[in-house]
This record gives sequence, C-alpha cells and structure tokens, in this order.
Amino acid sequence: MKGKLSILILLLGFVYLFAANPWDFMMPPKDGKFPPDRTHLNKTCSIKAEVNYHGTDQPPFGTVVRTFYISTPTSYAGGGITWAKAINKFYLLQFSSSYVDGIYKVDFDSLTIRQVVIQNRPNFGGSTADLWWGIAYNDRSGNLWVTSVTDASTTAPCYAIQLTKMDALGDTFRWMGTAADSFNLWTCEANYWYAGMDYCPQKRYFYISKAYSASQRRWWQVDLDNKEIKGWKENTSYIYAERMQSCFYRPLSAVPPGTDTFWVLTGGWNSGQIKQFDTNATFVRSAAANPYYCADIDIWEPTNIDLDSTVYAFMQFSVYNGSQVIVQQVSMGLKWGDVVRVHDAKPTAILSPSLNIDTTAAITPTAKVKNSGSYTESFWTYFTIEHPTAGLLYSDSLFLQDIPSGKETLLTYTPWNAHIRDTILITLRTYFEGDEFQRNDTLRQKTFVRVLDAGVVTILVPKQDTILNVGDLVQPKAIVKNFGNVNTGSFNLWFRIGTVFTEFVQVSDLAPGEEREVSASGVWEAEGGSWTCQVNTALTNDMNPTNNLKLSRFIVGEVDVGPTRIVWPAGMVQWDTLTPKPVKAKIKNYSANIRVSTQATFQIRKGDSLYFDATVSVSNLEPGEEREVTFGNFLPKDTGAYNSLVYTMLAGDRNPNNDTLRGSFVVTKVVIPAGWSRMADVSGAAKPVKSGGALCALGDKIYALVGNNTRDLMVYDVNTNTWTKKSEVPLSGLTTKKKNVKKGASICTDGENIYVIKGNNTQEFWRYKIAVDSWKEYQVGFSKGIKGSSMAWDGDSFIYVICGSSNNEWKRFNRYTETFEACNPASLPADKWKTGSWIVYVPGETARIYALRVGGKTNEFYMIPIGGTAVTKPEMPLVGSTNKKKKAKEGSAGVYVPSQGRIYALKGGNTLEFFSFNTANDSWKIELDVGQPAGTPAKKVKGGGALTYSEAGNGVFAFVGSGTNEFWCFGFSSELMASKSLPTAIQGNVLNNKEFVLTITPTRDYLKVSYTLPVNTKASLKIYNILGEIVYNATSDKGSFVIDKKNFATGIYILKFVANEYRATKKLVIH
Repeated sequence: MKGKLSILILLLGFVYLFAANPWDFMMPPKDGKFPPDRTHLNKTCSIKAEVNYHGTDQPPFGTVVRTFYISTPTSYAGGGITWAKAINKFYLLQFSSSYVDGIYKVDFDSLTIRQVVIQNRPNFGGSTADLWWGIAYNDRSGNLWVTSVTDASTTAPCYAIQLTKMDALGDTFRWMGTAADSFNLWTCEANYWYAGMDYCPQKRYFYISKAYSASQRRWWQVDLDNKEIKGWKENTSYIYAERMQSCFYRPLSAVPPGTDTFWVLTGGWNSGQIKQFDTNATFVRSAAANPYYCADIDIWEPTNIDLDSTVYAFMQFSVYNGSQVIVQQVSMGLKWGDVVRVHDAKPTAILSPSLNIDTTAAITPTAKVKNSGSYTESFWTYFTIEHPTAGLLYSDSLFLQDIPSGKETLLTYTPWNAHIRDTILITLRTYFEGDEFQRNDTLRQKTFVRVLDAGVVTILVPKQDTILNVGDLVQPKAIVKNFGNVNTGSFNLWFRIGTVFTEFVQVSDLAPGEEREVSASGVWEAEGGSWTCQVNTALTNDMNPTNNLKLSRFIVGEVDVGPTRIVWPAGMVQWDTLTPKPVKAKIKNYSANIRVSTQATFQIRKGDSLYFDATVSVSNLEPGEEREVTFGNFLPKDTGAYNSLVYTMLAGDRNPNNDTLRGSFVVTKVVIPAGWSRMADVSGAAKPVKSGGALCALGDKIYALVGNNTRDLMVYDVNTNTWTKKSEVPLSGLTTKKKNVKKGASICTDGENIYVIKGNNTQEFWRYKIAVDSWKEYQVGFSKGIKGSSMAWDGDSFIYVICGSSNNEWKRFNRYTETFEACNPASLPADKWKTGSWIVYVPGETARIYALRVGGKTNEFYMIPIGGTAVTKPEMPLVGSTNKKKKAKEGSAGVYVPSQGRIYALKGGNTLEFFSFNTANDSWKIELDVGQPAGTPAKKVKGGGALTYSEAGNGVFAFVGSGTNEFWCFGFSSELMASKSLPTAIQGNVLNNKEFVLTITPTRDYLKVSYTLPVNTKASLKIYNILGEIVYNATSDKGSFVIDKKNFATGIYILKFVANEYRATKKLVIH
C-alpha cells in the first residue's frame, strides 16, 4: 500500500520531486529519505555468487541464472554496467548515499573485483559533486564514457564524459579535459537526466536513454567522438512508471550487415521487469518482474562465441542490500545462433576412441560434426591422435559436401590400432575458408590407453651361462615386473627345468612398474648335462606376450668345445665374381658325457677391412661329436691375401685354449699348385736377369731388379701373370760415379715405398715412392763399397742393411728421420760376410733377425735379437737334394713366410737346392729343387738368384738368374696352408677376438693413445725424439695412454707401441 501511494505522488508532482531530492527518483519510495552514509563500512571490495538456475536446458527469457553480491567502498546503489569485450571484463558504476561514485572492474567467472583509478575527475557544477550514473565501453578506443549529472540535479546540464585508458589492463583512466572529452547531453533534449548508455562499434555511435520523461520516451543515437546527434528511437505506449532508463544495443553479423538486430531496455523506476524491443523500438516480450530495481543492463558477448550457447545479460540494480549491491546474470531466452547469421562449422563429439581403451584395441575413430552456421557449407574435417613423447600417431581427414545449416553428421575414419600406452590426445577439427568462428573449430579429448602386462625381467637362479656341479641343489628364482600402467591382479608364474622340474607360484597384485623377486618352493638336484631353465608369466588378458618368457641356459659338469678346422675358404682360392660359396668350419664337442649347444663366429678380413662376419648356433653337439658347420656364403671377387678367424662362445668352457682357430687364404686368378710352377718370363727389360737381380712383394705386385748392369725396375702382377717396366733407378746425384745396378744389389719394401741398393761397389741407397713415381737418393756410409747387400724391414721404423763386402758391417735406415744409424749389436757375428749372404726379419715377442753368412766353411746361420746378442742356429745343410756338399754362394736368398713361421731359402752357388727353416723348432727341411715337379730351369741358380713371398700370390717367387728371364713360384702344400688353433684370454667375449687397433687422438693439451688387443696383456709405449733419445716410456694394461704435450718441444717424434707380437710405429708432429 505504501508503494502504491508513492507512485501516485510521483505521477502528480514529479517536478517537485526532482527539485526536492533527486535521489528519490532512483531509490525505492518505501525508504522516503536518505539512509545514513555507509561508505566507512566498506573499505575493501568483495564479490560473492549464488547459483539460481540448475537446469540443463536453455533458461527461458528473464531467468536469473546467478546472483552476485558486491561490496565496495561505494556499494550503496548501483548505476551503469558495461561489457568490455577486449579485456573480457565488466565495468560497474556505483555510488554512495553522499553521491561518492566509484568504477569497478569485475570478472564474474573468477569472482574478482578491483576499483578503477580515476585521475583528474571533473566537476561541472558547484560545491555539490556531480553524479555519475551511466557507463559505456568504447570497443574501438578502449576508453570509458560516463553520464555525469551536474550537481546531481535536473536543473543543470547532464554531460557525457570520456575517460581515457592509461594502462593496458584497464585499471586506470583519466579525464584529459579537452573539448573532445565531454558532450552536453542537453543538446539532445534539455532538463533531463541521461542514464543507460551503450556503444555501437560498427556505427560508431552511442545509444543513450533518458532516465525520466513523462511525455517522451526517446533513446538518443549520439556520435560522441564527433559530437553529432544521429537521431533517436521512441516508444510511447508505456506509463511513467516504466520509463526507459537503461538500454542495450549490439550490432552483430546481420543481414544486411551493420543493421540493428537486438534491443533490450529495462522498465524505469519501481520496475525490475526486463523488456525486449525490436529495431523500431516496438515491444516484443517481457519477463516476470524482478524484486529488485534495475539501474542498467548489458549483454555479455563471450570472446569465443558458441552459436548453440545461451545469450546472457548482466543487470546491476539500484537497490542496496545492507552494504551490498546486487548484479544478476539473466537469460535472454535466445541462442547466439538466433541473433547472428554466420558461416560456421564445428566438431560436436568424439565418440571413438572412448576415454579409456586397451593398447591392443582396434579402433575405428568416430565423431560428429555440425554445420552450426546459417548457410549450407562444404568443409574439411581432420582427426588426429598424438602422444606426448611418440608424437603424431594417426591422422585422417574427410571432406563434407553441401551440408545444410544445423545438420549434425556422423563420421567414420580409417581404423587404427592403438599399440601405445598412457594418455593420448585426440583432436577433431573442422575447416573451411570463410568460417567466421574458427575458435570453435577444435575439439580435444584425452584418452587413457590401458596396458595390462606382466613379464619376467631376469632369471636369478640358475643364472644364464652358469656352470654347476653335479648334485648341486637349485631353487629357481626370478624377478617379475608389471610393465603395464594398471594393476595386474594375481597371476601364475611357471618355473621349468627341462622336463625334470615344473612348478608354478601365484604372484599377488603388482602395481604399475613394480618389480618383485619370486622363488619356487621346490628344489632340483642338478644332473650332468646342458640345461635350459624356463620362467614364464601367465596373466589373464596379458596384452604383451613378448616379455612373458625368459630362458636361462646353464651346464652341469665340465664342458669343452672348439673349432678344429677351417674347411673353406683356405689355401689358394679361385677368383670368382659370380658364384658365392659356403663358408664352413668344423666344431667339436670335446666333453666326455655332456651334450652342448654353442654359438660360433666366422670372420674374414683383408687388411683392416672386415669382409665377412657371421654367427650361427650349433645345437646339441653330442659328446665327442665333430660337426661341419656352414656360416653363410662368401664371394671371392677381390684378389689378395685374407685372414680367417673362427671361434666358439660357450660360457663355462673349461678349456679356452682351443676356442679360436685362425687361418689364411689367397684369392687369385691363377691358382698355383703345390711345388714349383713356372710363371711368365721377365719381359720388357733391357737384359736378362743376372748379378744384381732382386725381388720384393707389395700387395698383388712383385717389384724386381734385373741387375746385369741395367737400371730397370720391373713389376709383376700376380693376378694377370704379366710383367711391365715400372721405372729406372736414377744415376747418382750425390757422387760423380754414374753406375748401374749390378752385383750386390738388393730391394725391399716398407709396405708403401720401394727401397733399392745398387751394389756395384757403390754406397747408393734409393727410396722410390710408387704413388708419385719419385726417387730420392741416400748414402749408406759403409767403410767399403757394397758388393753383397741384403735388406730386411722390421715392420716398423727401420730397414736393416748388410754390406756383404767381406766385412761384418750393417746399419739401419730410420724411415721417419731418413737417416742411417748404427745397429744394436753394432756388427754382425763373425767376419767376412760375402756376396750371397742375406738377412730376414721375423716378428714376435722379441724382434729378431735371422742371417745366413756366406764366406765361412759352413753355411752359418744366426738369430740376432734386436738389442741383444747373436745366437748361432743350425746351419743350412751342406748336403742337399744332390747328396753333395755345397756351400751357399752368390744367388743364395731367403724370405720369411709369417703364416707358417718358416724361412725359405735358395742355396745358390750354381745349384737348384731349396730349403725351409722352421723358426719354432730350429729345424731345416730340404724342399723340392727349383723347377720340380714342373720341370728343370735352363740354368742353375747363381748371380741374380732371388726370393720373395707374396701373400696375394700365396707362394714364394724366385729368380733363377744366371742370365735367364725365368721366373718361378713355389706353391705350398695343403698341410702348410691349414689353419691353426690359437688360445684366447677370456672365453665368450667376442671383443677379445678383434684385430689389433691403435688410435691416436690429439687434443689441445694432451695426446691420447688408445689400443685394442685380441688378448689381455700389458703394453709399452715409447716416444723417441729426432736424435733417437727416449723422451717418454710407460706401460699400461688399461687400453690407453694419456700424454701431456707440455712436456714435449715442438718437432717430429717417433711413437713405438709394443704388446707381445702386436707392434706399431707412428710418426708424430707436435706443434
């Protein structure tokens, strides 16, 4: 009753009401007067929310969804409210009972609020503060506009004031005080307050409503930036109590673009009823009356509009509630798709994969998409599956043609098998050019891929490769693990040893990643033989059977196995480019009563290059059984000398000495039979071979001097059996004597270059670099001219040279310093070494030279350790194949064959006698005379007789000399070519069978010398300076030496590495 009386008073005398107290216009009439100022009770800002709607359908028009209770320093009454889309926040204008106003920035989702700082606040009236009522956010500039009632009175003008944003967050605004920052709204219509306002970003003007008008109900359209009135909208069908004091206007994507599409205006004082009007300000509909009184309303336009979502408005009420102002979120009863017409498509659901799948599942990706726009569209859809570490797992796409507006489509993509684990990300996306709401084009889902997987990690008892004694008690034990990402539940674990022991144990639930040690309850008394222990899990629905089973092979008793023979390739192998042949070796089980299974490896190398490498399993070798094993096929398409290696790897083998077998073979286009074969005669030389003839082999070539007072250097190709002239030994440039090659000449190689001594009573020593066809001369420096030289390379730094001029002088040439130096011992044993004397180098743990002396009463033979004292060895037999005593003379020659450990020798002295010396047992053997069994040379071996061994040719090649061009080759018997067993240091480790490798790695301050040996032994490293002095000497069994370079002056050094028979010499240059 009291409310109705107040309305009547206002209808009869509104002029007096405004003049008396303008606040009564906006406050409930039941108050009748100002309540006390409550500002001092609200020193901080706070906001609380209450949910009013709990339905799932779209709320009807006017439905209050949430109510917010706001406490601020000015929360006596609410004024304007505006949505700032750019920063996704609302601005509220509130005021206290004493006209103290405040602006607040609010996020209704996070329930955060803060007061905005206003700088240089203007006051257009007198001592009474102007009252700010309406507020609007300029979407283009980011500035705020407020309506300011001068002196809070209707007798003074009402202004629109622009507040300029001073920071990016919109927390501080300032009135700049220029003419552009204010507009007198009485220019529209005088003597009225102006309250609700909103901005139209497309038309760039504001809609401003009058707060009170008995005769006119206009909403003015004003371009505040340009101070221009654009017009008004008007409705005259409502009584005074429903005056329009606030409004909403938002132009969206309309047809035609830019037209007004939506209005919301609230009832005036004493009305909380929301009303909707069309673009002509004609009433459309209204909601039920709200118990509060609306001061202003604005539509919330989300940053990411979902066209199927509800349009909401936020209303601030003028009524106060104790110390709080109320804001409500109200449904407009519309979807955004009802308001706008757009081009849009979006994903709506991911149906498959579901949120949880198994790793073994076969998935058919299925989804729904919708044309959520206003027009018929054609668009692409993309379906992807990603893993955080594995990356993209799946990708497929489908194109949809002419989908009507609003139609939802079910899609089925290409099937996919999971085979992954843990969380994956499913992404469904739509795309077409012109989509106006691309922010709703992507739908994501996290799916958990379940892995149920229990397996065996390792068998602890009996361990792999264990050797047990007969009668040992064995209790099997293993470690099991949950390899999956979900609990396993209980499952069985089975233990089996052959067919003699079987038991299962139940394992209780394992957490993801958990490991557990599990033992059998029973024991097994070990019986002799080769056994396999099997442990396997039996988990129901196990998704990964590959880790369910572990095997442990072990032996009870003593076992011994090893290779006995390399069947093929061995000896002389016919060159072939078309037909590979099987690589074979024989493996034997030496064990007395145990069947064994082992692995065997066969390797073929040529130099440092690995040509063949295969490992095979040899199963169930019976005690004493010898079996021929095939390792694969090898094509002998490259000629030359090869080394072969076969070894077994049986853990627990009690006899490692017979586990490795080494051999050698030669691939050649011309297979030489055992015994002597006549090869192609020397051709292309100026004269036949006579005194001064000499031979040396390098690769698949043999280099030769024909002597006979010529300078021809000839070369023989062992593959083609042909001769060519390579070069000529130059005439001396260091002496005035210009001599040719004659009696006493010799030739040798260091594996890269050729070295020549001319003989002919000179001191000339020449180095020939084959690669660049260049010669360099040196002088040996003997006390006499050379008449019977012989040379031997130590495989490292030095070339040893004897003079043979009825003296015992010898020297050695340092390849790195290119100087001659004294030998140790300083002289050869005995005196008067004459033409026909020779030396050969034999490698080994102790480097040594074997030497035959011509000039004594017998064929004296010596072993001279480098740095040691000469040892007399059995002499070359005086009586040979002719049963006559013959001493070695000119034409005698010797050569060492490393694969046999033998020295082969010609006696010379006009004989055909040929011998071999076994360095292992110091014994001589009479071999076939030169030419046998093929025939007999035209002349016997005398001046020009020479020998060399060619790995590539797999034989000993010889000159007969004596003025002939005959060239012969001695082929080895199959017994001499057979492979031989060598011990290995550590059983079962393949690395111990690799070839010797030496690596030098320089750094700025250090030098690292690393080595790999086929046996575990101590190595020594020495470094010599240019004077031959030792400047570094160390031993190691660690596989490397680390040398501080600061201890070395800049210069050239020689590095020498020795580990038993493994030796290397390197030239170092330290800067």
